[in-house]
Amino acid sequence: MSTVGLWVIGAGGHAKVVLEACRAAALPVAGVFDDDPAAAGRDLLGFSVAGAVPPPVRWRAERKRGILAVGSNRAREALATRLAGVDWATVVHPSAVVAPDVVLGPGVFVAPRVVINPGAVIGAHVILNTGAIVEHDCRIGDFTHVAPGSVLTGNVTLGRRVLFGAGAVAIPGVSVADDTVCGAGAVLTADVSSAGIVVGVPARAPR
Repeated sequence: MSTVGLWVIGAGGHAKVVLEACRAAALPVAGVFDDDPAAAGRDLLGFSVAGAVPPPVRWRAERKRGILAVGSNRAREALATRLAGVDWATVVHPSAVVAPDVVLGPGVFVAPRVVINPGAVIGAHVILNTGAIVEHDCRIGDFTHVAPGSVLTGNVTLGRRVLFGAGAVAIPGVSVADDTVCGAGAVLTADVSSAGIVVGVPARAPR
């Protein structure tokens, strides 16, 4: 039996963006789920939130694929671990520009007007948010979120669970450690070798 429709996990603001991208890309959504009891029955762009996230056995029985529409990097990782064995979809908005040789991991979300240039490798469950630019030969680790309007110039490496803030820029060749938070508008001109928060121009840890 073939898979029919996606299950979208999450009922917050980011889930709205994902649902709209699914509509634009003509990807059928079969259900929306969220573990928050208060979300059950909530209308989300015409979808009624069906309740708690189904266990993996139900995903397999109903041959469903899914996307984790949750903004928190750690929450996406926890859900992916809990739902091991689920078939994850990659959702790409039709307005995005993705070079043919780009590698997109399972569960990646590519929002409107994102540009991903040749040689880029994007890990599992990464969010590339509205208008982000990922230049040639970048590497982005699992569960990272590249926020709206940010720019990764050539050969940039982001580790796992990085939050690369709105409007932030990394110059060519910069490497960013796992679990780093790059503040909105930060300009990274040097490697970030350990987890923490960096802000400003040039970006550095706040004092």
